[in-house]
Amino acid sequence: MLCSLCKRPFVSENALVQHRRDTTAHARSFVCPCCHQFFDSKGTLDQHLCAPPAPPKIYKCGVCQHLFASEDARDQHGRDSHNHDPRNKCEPCDRCFVDKQALDQHSQHSSAHEPKYNCRSCKRPFVSQEALNAHINESRAHYLIEL
Repeated sequence: MLCSLCKRPFVSENALVQHRRDTTAHARSFVCPCCHQFFDSKGTLDQHLCAPPAPPKIYKCGVCQHLFASEDARDQHGRDSHNHDPRNKCEPCDRCFVDKQALDQHSQHSSAHEPKYNCRSCKRPFVSQEALNAHINESRAHYLIEL
């Protein structure tokens, strides 16, 4: 985010608003009461107020296409949902987690870990048909036996 008056970059909207309040030269500028954008003159503020509102910015997750109202929310979702470490894998359901703590929390609170499906080749249990199929597809030997 850039200050529209001095072009100084900021990492958050709150920091930008605080900068505009604290900077003496900016204090004399005109502020939109709706979006807090600053303008050099009353005329440009009036033009802004009369313009149709811009559609809200939507941020899409590049992995699962989930939509978010803010970039921060999308980035947090990415860290929580898609930044998995295969060393922190839940064996019954084949899900991976960011860290051991997240894996432990999942294991303690998940009632869906009762295996219902077993691999005929290695006897490994799985909680879903999809997880079993993924396991079979990982190994050519499993695939040949399952056929």
